[in-house]
Amino acid sequence: MIKFFRNFRHRLLRESRFTRYLVYAIGEIILVVIGILIALGINSTYQDYKEDKNIQAILRQLQKELVTDIKDAKRINDLYIRNMSLAKDVLNDSLTIDELMDDPNRGFFFTQYVSFSYKTGSYNRIMQNIEVMPERYKVLLPFLDSIFVETKNTIDDYNESIKEEVMGTITDAFRLDSTEYRTALWKDPQKNAGDLLNDPFFKNRVFLFNLKLRNMASVSNEYRYQAISLYKRIDSLLGNEKTTYPTLLRTLPDEDWKSEYEGDFVSQTQRDTLTIRFLKEKVRLVSKTNTLSLYWNGDSYFYQSDLAGGVQKFFINAKGQHCLLMERIASKQVFIKTSDLKASGNN
Repeated sequence: MIKFFRNFRHRLLRESRFTRYLVYAIGEIILVVIGILIALGINSTYQDYKEDKNIQAILRQLQKELVTDIKDAKRINDLYIRNMSLAKDVLNDSLTIDELMDDPNRGFFFTQYVSFSYKTGSYNRIMQNIEVMPERYKVLLPFLDSIFVETKNTIDDYNESIKEEVMGTITDAFRLDSTEYRTALWKDPQKNAGDLLNDPFFKNRVFLFNLKLRNMASVSNEYRYQAISLYKRIDSLLGNEKTTYPTLLRTLPDEDWKSEYEGDFVSQTQRDTLTIRFLKEKVRLVSKTNTLSLYWNGDSYFYQSDLAGGVQKFFINAKGQHCLLMERIASKQVFIKTSDLKASGNN
């Protein structure tokens, strides 16, 4: 083919047909330009394909890291629920000497440092590739910034706060100028259990630790909900549309459970009423004075976003009635589903 065009060009020159030769030369140039453009287009398409696959791989790795973080956030929330119960026993003088002697650690949970860890490797890789990130993935950027910049900063602050509290507690309890009374008290809690339970220093530290753990659980819960939402957005972008997710990646119990507890409730004293409504991602608790959002921790436990309202637990009592326990450090209140009361004839 090349030989044919070369011979054709030479024949035009020999015959002095310059006009036709010029047309031919221009056509040849156009063909070369078209060939170059096609090659560039193919190369560009291939580069776009590689960049898309690279971002997809990073996003899949990000999803794995989010799952790990969600598990750790759940660990923090579970720890808070357990420790809140212990703190309540200490502060309300419900922890007995026998219970403390059987397990001295029950009285020293507030000396155990706990932190919420999170992974940022995939987020950092995304930021490093942001200039070549395909446009369709950039919709994730606001959500990435929210969780890995704003929420992360709060997590770091609370991690440091609870660390300082634990270290301060240990240092104060055993500092050189500490009274012999307190040193002996903390070194041998079984021998001095009664005095320990009445020690103001002990109770103050329990209160402060519980407060800071509550802050940590609050931000870890916020992180968990953001991470679950981000995980599902990534699924949608990658074409992995799902109708069901494992419990770890859900924000509400199953439909049957929700239908059992949705409706009106009244307190055992018959003085207060509230309504439970299940929305797409959370539970709405409507009372006479305000409307609150409850977040699912797993099993039957819920809590408000900042955990200031304590822990809410749904359960079925001995009479088979659907109940809601609202528990704080200083108080607790049980509500019973109105329809269950009517069915049993207790209006």
